[in-house]
Amino acid sequence: MLMPISLRAAAAALLWLAAAVPLVLYATHLGSPLAAVRLAGILGQGLRWVMLVGTVGFVALLLAYPPFLPHVRLWWRGLRQRMGGDLGPLREAQGRLKHLETAADHLVAGRAFLLQRRHAASLQHLRRAVELDGEHLASRYQLARALIEIGDLRGAIEQLATVIAKDESHAFGGALLELGITLARAGADAEAIAMLDRHTARFGPSRRAALHRAGALTHLGRGDEGVAALREAARPPEAGRSLSLEDQLYRARARVALWRRGRT
Repeated sequence: MLMPISLRAAAAALLWLAAAVPLVLYATHLGSPLAAVRLAGILGQGLRWVMLVGTVGFVALLLAYPPFLPHVRLWWRGLRQRMGGDLGPLREAQGRLKHLETAADHLVAGRAFLLQRRHAASLQHLRRAVELDGEHLASRYQLARALIEIGDLRGAIEQLATVIAKDESHAFGGALLELGITLARAGADAEAIAMLDRHTARFGPSRRAALHRAGALTHLGRGDEGVAALREAARPPEAGRSLSLEDQLYRARARVALWRRGRT
């Protein structure tokens, strides 16, 4: 089963800890039944305190930091996707790659490993896919996403710029949006604003684009325009329409940014 090493280690540690408790209590009981009763009481009290502190902390974060809940829900969704995803296509692609290398199969493997957050394996496959077929834009786009995950913004910008030069609408505008956001993260604020404006003009308003545009505008000293962009990202949903988890997160972050500026 494909899971990040840290996730496997944490799950294994929790299982071993849960399994060890009755064994420790039994071993203690063999030596002194009274000591076992006392130990069980201590463990139970400790568990109650952990649950109480965790509940209070969870509620406090919900009230004090609006992005917390959508962030947790997105994390949980990603965890479920990583642990419950269909690995059949990955295994089939790996089997074919043992006999014949193709950009398509490297792309399948790279995407699967990227979903599992196994970045080293993902980059190996996606780079090879680009080497085999430099015109395959999907491989370049996925490679850019993997490079963003490891913090290689310059490399991601190069890949995204190549994709945009050939197809500005790639990934339904996702490549153009990612390029604007990555430029903003790299400190190229003017270029980022230009790309984000192009995305908005062609594909319509985006809370994510507005949020990053606000940051770029603020860095350039255009504070009033930055506030306007934050208000665009923080606007309430239209009547009868619900927001995706991603949009809930971007809206909450924009609201926090407005609160910090004393603007509502």
